[in-house]
Amino acid sequence: MRYLETLRRMYWISRLKHQGQASFADKLRWWRHGFRPSSAQMYRFPRADMHQYVSDYAENYGSLHLNPVESVFNHKALQQSVLQAAGAVMPELVAVLYGGRAVLHPLTPRARPVGAAELANALVAGGGEYIIKPDCGGGGDKVALLQVEEGAVVRSDGHDRAVFDAEAWGKQVMLIQRRAEPAAFWRDLWPGSINTIRVLTLWRDGEVAPFIAGVVQRIGTEASLPVDNYSRGGVAAPVDPATGRLAAASRRTHRERRLSHHPDTGRPIEGEIIPNWDGIRAEVLRLTGALPLNCFVGWDVFVNQEDRVAVCEMNGARSTVTLLQLDRGLLGDNRVREYYEEQHAL
Repeated sequence: MRYLETLRRMYWISRLKHQGQASFADKLRWWRHGFRPSSAQMYRFPRADMHQYVSDYAENYGSLHLNPVESVFNHKALQQSVLQAAGAVMPELVAVLYGGRAVLHPLTPRARPVGAAELANALVAGGGEYIIKPDCGGGGDKVALLQVEEGAVVRSDGHDRAVFDAEAWGKQVMLIQRRAEPAAFWRDLWPGSINTIRVLTLWRDGEVAPFIAGVVQRIGTEASLPVDNYSRGGVAAPVDPATGRLAAASRRTHRERRLSHHPDTGRPIEGEIIPNWDGIRAEVLRLTGALPLNCFVGWDVFVNQEDRVAVCEMNGARSTVTLLQLDRGLLGDNRVREYYEEQHAL
């Protein structure tokens, strides 16, 4: 087993991306403990204690068995049906697209198959704005904004614009949701994206209820349009799980510098308190407890204009814990460390 573990670590090292600027000696130093050099820089090692942090290796390999049915977290259309059954508020799922054909109003009694032309006509008739995203994927990859302009549907990805083509994605399953509008606090953080809260919940074996292990507020920027993903240039501010208070934010391109204000608008971030944090926390824990399969879930939630807690999606055991460790290591919480140790995930 030790030999196989060594081979697995060597394979992991050979495929590393985002290495960061580091000498070979430093790379070897962090690789040995399971960290990418870029993560070591972000966590500010060696000033911070690496033993308090979940390593990149543990996230990529040690966490694969944490959820008994990981497929629920890999497919957003499946999530939509499960969460709606649990009473979750979610953005309206307008269509599911595959191979140039689509189903309008899926997962409802009104579901009906349509072709590419009828889909475009339905979107124009519905008006407003939509988000199109892959059924399977993360990091904001291939997520775009659809807008109705002068009787046509225009796709915007960042500042790139083109007429919407339903056949462009081929055999990839894509979801089209009506674009949600967040409540005033989140709209003021940055008006170009929903600005979701990532909440990590863990459910230990033998315990009656799950608990919250970490929280981070994601905020969009000009670089990340139309999403708030950190990997696309958004910023992330750690949140105190007890009070909902935001710490200084971080940006992938400026790992060493913490941002007290939004880089584009100058709006304050550090010290702000999330409104109705107790209600948000309670709803996330309620949804986690709706299924015993939810052992390790990274929830992406927001508060809509009706001040209701809404869910964008739920992420499984390979959801990025990097964002949740910008301020401190998750293993500094004894409950989190014990969870990982019990699951042999470190």
